[in-house]
Parts: sequence; C-alpha cells; structure tokens
Amino acid sequence: MGTRLPGGEQSPVLGGELDGYDAISDRSYVLDHGGPGSGGLGGHARVRAGRQHVERAADAVWIAGLVLGLVVLPVLAVTAALDGRSWSSVVRCDVNAGTGPQRARMIELERQASGVVGWDIGKGEVANGTHCAADDNDVIRAPWWRS
Repeated sequence: MGTRLPGGEQSPVLGGELDGYDAISDRSYVLDHGGPGSGGLGGHARVRAGRQHVERAADAVWIAGLVLGLVVLPVLAVTAALDGRSWSSVVRCDVNAGTGPQRARMIELERQASGVVGWDIGKGEVANGTHCAADDNDVIRAPWWRS
C-alpha cells in the first residue's frame, strides 16, 4: 500500500508509481514539505534553524576573539609592562664605586665571571656587583597609575 499525496496520487518516493513528470514534482514536494500531510517544511526548517545556531555561535566566537585581541590583551600587556615590577631578576650585591664595597639592590642584566652586571636601582647607573643574592621583592618602583 503506497502513501498518497494531497492530489490523490501515490508518491513514488514512498511506494507508488507515476510517470516521470509526476515523479519529479512529487519528489520536490516531499523534499520541500517534509512528506505528505506534514503541512510544513519538515527537516528543512530544522536544518536551517540548526545552521543559524551554528552561524550565531561562530559569529559570537569571532566577536569574542576580536574583543580579546583588540581590547583585553593590549590592556593587560600595558598594565603588566607598567606595574613597577622588574622583568629580570632583582639581586642584592656588593658594588664598589670607588669608595669601597657597598650593598646595593640591582636589576640583573648579565652574569659574568664572579658577579653580575646590572642596573643599580639606587644610583640609576650600570654597575658590577659581586657576592650577589636573590632579592624576593621584584618591585623596583611604584606602578604608573600610582605615580
């Protein structure tokens, strides 16, 4: 027993036999309307709605990436760059600037034979330090937003 379409013909897709033209029109009816008696687009509406959800999700991900790349990450980078912390190791070393060795806090630039070449934070100049020990406090100045 075949399935009948609204005009009374049997559907070739669902078990009936018709001539070529009727078969093509019936197939397009079944594809467009989801089968006889369904009264709607059937699977096509669900597929279209599914694609819309995927497209909306893809748009949301694209917008989130754009916001992260153009706003959030640059703000975080500038904040990290200007927060007053050293980007290199901070050490306490004996520095001899001609008046005898004095203990100084330095930002390590390079290690050499028996010491460190670094930026003397107190004097604001490059100096050679010996007998260095790591300083746990890596803050070298106040953050720019407190300056």
